[in-house]
Amino acid sequence: VTMRGIIQVTNATNGNVLGFLSKNALDNRQFRYQPNEADAMTITFPTPDGVKNVSRARFTSLNSGTTFSLVGFVQGRDNTNSDLNPSSFHYGYISGTNASPQGAGPQSVGNLYTSTTGTSRTSESDVWTVDLASGAITGQWINQDGSSPNISLVSQMTALYVVGDRAAFATKYTAATTDITLQFLSRSA
Repeated sequence: VTMRGIIQVTNATNGNVLGFLSKNALDNRQFRYQPNEADAMTITFPTPDGVKNVSRARFTSLNSGTTFSLVGFVQGRDNTNSDLNPSSFHYGYISGTNASPQGAGPQSVGNLYTSTTGTSRTSESDVWTVDLASGAITGQWINQDGSSPNISLVSQMTALYVVGDRAAFATKYTAATTDITLQFLSRSA
């Protein structure tokens, strides 16, 4: 079964809906949210029959206007390596990427950020877990050693990030940081 829909972005602290994962990339580098559903990115992902949760899901964008149609995580510009860890400001963008092996660590497979900036960054494609009953979406970055660090999803302005240490990230990048949650909303064609 292929699921089709959009992703709602919510402030995790107060429950206010911020908007939707947007089909309009920010500076053609990373994905963001926008408030209007008309700007929402439409995604699809396969689900095996009879499951309640889909892990390592591959989200494919149908309308992002980029050649990198998979929605995944991309290594941050200022990171010194491809790991996200406690006590580190390292982060990743939610952005478009080519496919990486499911469950593998960071790969140089090509992504929107690298294509636009010329700066080589690693990425991971199959990073999402979806609770099909509630629509709740969580993500998981895999470090170079194969470990799965605790991560948070955050936004600054409307830009969307994955971080290993929210406090360290917010200390280095001092714009207001909002903890976010993502929810899949089913939409028919």
